[in-house]
Amino acid sequence: MIDTARKATAALMSGRKPVFYASALIGLAAGAAALIMKALVHAVSAAGSGLVEAVGWPLLRYALPLVGIALTTVFTRYVIRDDIGHGVAKVLKARARDKGDIAPHNMYSSIIGCSLTVGFGGSVGLEAPVMYTGSAIGSNVAKLLRLDAKTKTILVGCGSAAAVAAIYKAPIAGIVFALEVLMIDSTPGNKLPIIVSSMIGALVSMLATGTGVSYSFAVHDSLNLAGLPYYVGLGAFCGLLALHLHKTSKAMETLLKRAASPWLKAAIGGLGVGLLAALLPPLFGEGSWALEAVLSGRPFDALAGDPFGAGLPSDRRLLLFFAAVLVVKPVAAGLTTGAGGVGGVFAPSLFMGGIAGSLFARAARLLGAASVSEANFALTGMAALLSALMHAPLTGIFLIAELTGGYELFVPLMIASASAYGVHRAFSAHSIYTEDLAAENALVTWDKDAAVLLELDPYALVDEKAPRVSPREPLSSIRRLLAERPAYLLAVVDEAGVYLGDLRFDDIRPLLFDDASGAREAGEFATKDPKTLGLGLRPAEVLDSLDDARDGALPVVDGRGTFLGYLWREAALNEYRRLMIAMTKD
Repeated sequence: MIDTARKATAALMSGRKPVFYASALIGLAAGAAALIMKALVHAVSAAGSGLVEAVGWPLLRYALPLVGIALTTVFTRYVIRDDIGHGVAKVLKARARDKGDIAPHNMYSSIIGCSLTVGFGGSVGLEAPVMYTGSAIGSNVAKLLRLDAKTKTILVGCGSAAAVAAIYKAPIAGIVFALEVLMIDSTPGNKLPIIVSSMIGALVSMLATGTGVSYSFAVHDSLNLAGLPYYVGLGAFCGLLALHLHKTSKAMETLLKRAASPWLKAAIGGLGVGLLAALLPPLFGEGSWALEAVLSGRPFDALAGDPFGAGLPSDRRLLLFFAAVLVVKPVAAGLTTGAGGVGGVFAPSLFMGGIAGSLFARAARLLGAASVSEANFALTGMAALLSALMHAPLTGIFLIAELTGGYELFVPLMIASASAYGVHRAFSAHSIYTEDLAAENALVTWDKDAAVLLELDPYALVDEKAPRVSPREPLSSIRRLLAERPAYLLAVVDEAGVYLGDLRFDDIRPLLFDDASGAREAGEFATKDPKTLGLGLRPAEVLDSLDDARDGALPVVDGRGTFLGYLWREAALNEYRRLMIAMTKD
């Protein structure tokens, strides 16, 4: 084991494979990117607040989301001319389809787009855009150093890990995120650079902003056995809320796609978010102030600005308010991203999880559960909902423990996260990040066979130089053709190149040197294979078809039946073996 680690370290630090140095550079750059994004969001937010104060019309604040989404739309449509939303899903797709290639502009475009969206009150978070930024840094450093596709994937993971570590000062969560969510292979050669990048990204953030946790929190009754069943219930509740966030935000995005123009879409989404934020102020921006109030034991501070319920008893008002926030937050998040804003569901899931934990604890205590701690349940709800939404329980557990310093709650965090994940998984086979990718057959998984099939391009292996003959071609001409290029199969095609059948060497061999048979035509001996391969089939479907190929090959034709060449089973299996070796070697 020690020798293996030494060899891995030596390889990483060698001149041939400078991944170690690249991972350190990526950690620095991604950490700096996270700090820049935070600073820009705060600057834009301050500018928006200053504008409202200067005009002297407080209600103008709720028009700011429209301003932010409109500016983001201008930036994405006319400056970078690319879609930069849904960063995590785009990184996963780049892994599957583009061998880890991410456009250079993504090293800065997500920062600008997210700063405009969130700074002006868009109801999303910074985490997915900054993770996309870090991944883009890793991808482009790999391209600059001319590293291979597998190493590029590792450096993409380094960038994402460093970004997550920096935004939350959570290096362990950054590492786990890269391994669990981005599905970077957990081998010694892969883990070391990710550890280095995540550590450096977190250190950059700590050096700039201090070592304190992102949310102040004090553990109450770290492990009360009497309360464990309630943590299971909280997990199930958060699993259902994660499903609500998942499906509702997607539904809002789908609804806004029907808008006739991007400007109408921006108007509907921006005004919708502003109206919802006017009714429920914690929906404005990330809502971190309301989450901080809940975690610090001051939940009633989250009611600041509530225009309704002033006449209700305080406890009932708080419960109704939190319930309304949980119902409406996914709508606001979906409107923001669907309208053209740039942001992620990472922060909304933490926000909803904290509110859900507080609401669940208060409801349980009203029912007589005196042992339930509201602060502990708020913290645990954050981990549970994040775990369920991303199908990443380890990321949820470690992120919340590092984010708040609540390490003493590991057992409740694990119980609630497992319960939430199980509930969400029962209704949705995929996470919010992977659902669309799975539908497009572009989802990287831990299944090595499935991962290799995703990379395999069987149509690139088609033998396009396979001999073609006319059905009227005499055997004497075919004999001369085979003398120049030996072949077991010859394709019989008409004048337009449409495939008519196969001419097998074994069938005509006895006649090739028989002068009396030289005038007989190819069409007389052609046999049409009942199976042909059309274009656009999935690799697994192609390999299944090749299993039953009569001669170890199948003709490939386009939509008009034009013969393109033969695909040989041996060539496809050799390529599959090569990809498997490349993927699994350390």
